[in-house]
Amino acid sequence: MKSLKILSRALLSLAPITALVLSGCGSSGITGVPDTTQGQLNGEVSTPVDTGGGYGAYPLTWKTIGGSAPVASTALRTDSLLKVKVTLDPATHNENTPVYTNYTANYDCATVSITLQVEVNGVYQTLATVVTDRLTAAGTSGCSGSVASQTIDLSAYMFPGHGNVKITAQAVTSNVNCHNYSIGVGSWPYNYGQLCAQNPMQSIYQYHVVNGKLEVQVNGTDFN
Repeated sequence: MKSLKILSRALLSLAPITALVLSGCGSSGITGVPDTTQGQLNGEVSTPVDTGGGYGAYPLTWKTIGGSAPVASTALRTDSLLKVKVTLDPATHNENTPVYTNYTANYDCATVSITLQVEVNGVYQTLATVVTDRLTAAGTSGCSGSVASQTIDLSAYMFPGHGNVKITAQAVTSNVNCHNYSIGVGSWPYNYGQLCAQNPMQSIYQYHVVNGKLEVQVNGTDFN
């Protein structure tokens, strides 16, 4: 896995978890049978998709706004398998501002922070955060080094006896300014083209909207 950035607290002390460990390798009350627990991001409800030969992963959409908190899924259930496939959709109109809501901060690529929260003794604890590589926005040619999708394997954090899990998404950077420079929108310093060639990414400005999708694979499901 490229660009893996695990927080120093990702492997937090397992002392409070020890009491939850059961005999066998599975989690308490959870099997590998496809579960129908619903998940959502931004209020969109979703269930595993029946692909005919089994169940596909939970398909979720996410939308983050610069300056706002990450968006989180509702509780999902799994045993020992947890993988998250991240893709990027085009921008939509600015939000959370009384002006410029008819403006769309278009980008060709962005990076996204994915955080895993696991329920321990009834309380959700953050165990890991991974920042993706540059993801190509659907319908664009992307930018230097960007990829169509990235799959993050969080299975190592599925310790015996864990509870439900949640996934949060938060856009971190995009190439919105360099996109505008490339199409001749706005005025830019003489060396901006050189700067964009070196690193097109900037932090997400407040009100700018970044969209994408997650597929969350758990025991009993597969990516479509």
